[in-house]
Amino acid sequence: MDKAQTLQYLIDITNKNIGYIPNTPSEFNDLSAKIHKKTGMHLSQSSLKRLWGYVKYSNMPSHTTLNILSRFNNFDNWESFVNNFEYSGQKENSGFVEDTIINSESLKPGDILSVSWNDDKSCEAESLDDKRLRVIRSENIKLQPGDIFRINTLCVGMPFYAFNVIRDEESFPGYIGARNNGITSIKILKK
Repeated sequence: MDKAQTLQYLIDITNKNIGYIPNTPSEFNDLSAKIHKKTGMHLSQSSLKRLWGYVKYSNMPSHTTLNILSRFNNFDNWESFVNNFEYSGQKENSGFVEDTIINSESLKPGDILSVSWNDDKSCEAESLDDKRLRVIRSENIKLQPGDIFRINTLCVGMPFYAFNVIRDEESFPGYIGARNNGITSIKILKK
């Protein structure tokens, strides 16, 4: 395992999760505040600048820094992130899908999308117009009834990716569920 490559992947995931690549002092301050709000732990603006290469620094970050950034991205710690990175790296990079797959374009307004994973996690969402869905029921996940989101494609065995999540007046760039073992069931229920 190349530690620098794994760290870069963690930085790339962070960029994707926050919706931008920080490159100004105010953006690094904003990221520091987001990390503190989500994890309760502090990563300074200067530490973040070193991680993103905004300031030259040739050493690897401390284990504590790696743990905090991993937690911010929904992993238990750095080791959990590394294990996930190594596991995903062992999968073939391409292949044909043989399991159930749902494309957002196949959903019609009023269809109910039912998705479940990990035996106790599930979500039912009603298809709205313009490829949006509204959560009508959720169990043991962070999406809540009333949340509106978009999907592109969902596939059994893969994570559940939702983007442009809107909750009341708040918006989130994305949501990832079934990250470890993938979706176990997808159904479209007609009204």
